[in-house]
Amino acid sequence: GLKPAYFIFGEDVDLLYSALNLIENACNITMPDFNKVVLTGDFNMQEAIESCQVLPIMDTKRLVVVKDYNGKATDSEKKYLQDYLNNPSMDTCFVMFATKSIPLFVSVLNKVEPVDCNKMSPETLSRVIVSKFGSFGKKIEKAALEYLIDACSGSYTAISKEIDKLVSY
Repeated sequence: GLKPAYFIFGEDVDLLYSALNLIENACNITMPDFNKVVLTGDFNMQEAIESCQVLPIMDTKRLVVVKDYNGKATDSEKKYLQDYLNNPSMDTCFVMFATKSIPLFVSVLNKVEPVDCNKMSPETLSRVIVSKFGSFGKKIEKAALEYLIDACSGSYTAISKEIDKLVSY
């Protein structure tokens, strides 16, 4: 089920955007001009929360994404965010998205669904790689799998790009 609020964080860019796409697809938004809001750069949390409180138009969900918030984590910003998360709108999916640690987001971690997009364990990465090759109707040998993980330093972003090259070849 779709949660009312998520915090997507980590260093693996492909995983971050993959997680965001999964959430966006789960919202099933057919009218993105009305029901999808992406805030980046300079804005305050009040602006984001006000966007969350708008009802969706001709859809069942609204998506509000806050990317790499660079505002001040003042007490008023924290309170505004915490108050909203204590009673979130069930018509809105609020996503906080960060490639770096943002104290304001970390302060509400217990009130949101965290999505960790840091490097995967080798076992998980192996299953994902085998699955990705399988989606192209291809297989990978264990030695090649281990080499791929090692050569890409366990970064799914790098591995994904290498898989695309290998499959194209």
